[in-house]
Amino acid sequence: MDPVMQLEAEWLSLRRGPLRGPFAVWRRDAPELAPFADVEALLAFLHAERPERTDAPLAALLALAAADGGAARVCLQAILPALKAHARRLRRSAELHDELWALLLAHAWEAICSYPRSRRSRVAANLTLQVLHETSRALRRGASPLGLTRGGGAALAVSLEEARELAAPPPRAGAESLLAGPLRSGALRAEEAELILATRLDGVRLRELAQASGVGYELLRKRRQRAEARLRAALD
Repeated sequence: MDPVMQLEAEWLSLRRGPLRGPFAVWRRDAPELAPFADVEALLAFLHAERPERTDAPLAALLALAAADGGAARVCLQAILPALKAHARRLRRSAELHDELWALLLAHAWEAICSYPRSRRSRVAANLTLQVLHETSRALRRGASPLGLTRGGGAALAVSLEEARELAAPPPRAGAESLLAGPLRSGALRAEEAELILATRLDGVRLRELAQASGVGYELLRKRRQRAEARLRAALD
């Protein structure tokens, strides 16, 4: 079965029973989830509201997801529209559809289960960015199914919307070492470093990332512009 169809079919079953009891416990333990009558109400809110309004409930859900597979599955369902948008915009042959989704879902699950609790703003954007960043890295390496814990992958030639975004990209190891100092000093935040690495080195288009993470393109462009200005100042 198609991976996305399988996820959706699984979700229909989960929401009708297995998640009802756990959700009542989550509501009791996490005040941010108390306003939602059931998991479907929570999911509708996460999909429809502005990103800044979803930060608190999504962060609470992610905190639970570190030790609760049911909460992690709800988080995965919450970001599934963003993953679909990302997959649609990648130029990829039809026979590699399953491999792409295996990569996306493997990295999504790992990001959900290890999401830093300290990041409590722009949660959906940060989470999506992390997934796209790790997936793009794997695709650029030509990841194979044997190299992944929960999925597989194959090489991908990412189409570029803006050639200047990926013009003469430096080696990733060198770029990461350049960012290490500004990160330690506080001149650059971790999510800003991820944004720069993903869009400048890993083939994730800025417009694609904005659409997938629910952030306006101009806002994300200016955010990257300010981050790169601070990075240049720190390196100087």
